[in-house]
Amino acid sequence: MYKKVKNFFLNRKGKSKDEKGQGLAEYAVVLIVIVLAAVVALSPVGNSIESVGTSVSGTIDQKVTDLQSGS
Repeated sequence: MYKKVKNFFLNRKGKSKDEKGQGLAEYAVVLIVIVLAAVVALSPVGNSIESVGTSVSGTIDQKVTDLQSGS
């Protein structure tokens, strides 16, 4: 598998203009797939971070309210 990927990238030199354009399109597709995978993988992490932030914000708001009311 490694050799196939390595050869794919190394053999891109000396190709015709159409084939270079095709290579660019292939790189774009790979980049899109990587970005989508990252978004899917990080979505649960983002939700948990949002939950922690909401909890911290609520705690701070409660403490400020307690201090303002003199409790």
